[in-house]
Amino acid sequence: MHGMSDIGITIDPTTGLASLENTKLDLTLATNKQAAVNTIQDFSANFTKSAYLLNSENNFIPNQLNNLNSAIHYIADNKDSLQIEFGIGNPAKPTGQVAQALAAYNQTYAI
Repeated sequence: MHGMSDIGITIDPTTGLASLENTKLDLTLATNKQAAVNTIQDFSANFTKSAYLLNSENNFIPNQLNNLNSAIHYIADNKDSLQIEFGIGNPAKPTGQVAQALAAYNQTYAI
């Protein structure tokens, strides 16, 4: 066996949903049950190792959460100065050449 797809378990690359091809699994269990069991056990062991590594200290997920937490605190601590520098999210009010260019763009590409 070369992976879970050999026993009928696949992941749709677009949706991320798993699917099971019953006939393929039934055939594998009927012809080589131990290989199917070994494949599932190998996948489970590797999945467990991956989950442990991703969540271990100083690894990807904890570091990402720490970075996001730092960004949230920075924004909260500096909200007033950030709003002075970047505004509060009001829509832009273009004038002059920028307004003309935007109008031309909208006329050409508006849906």
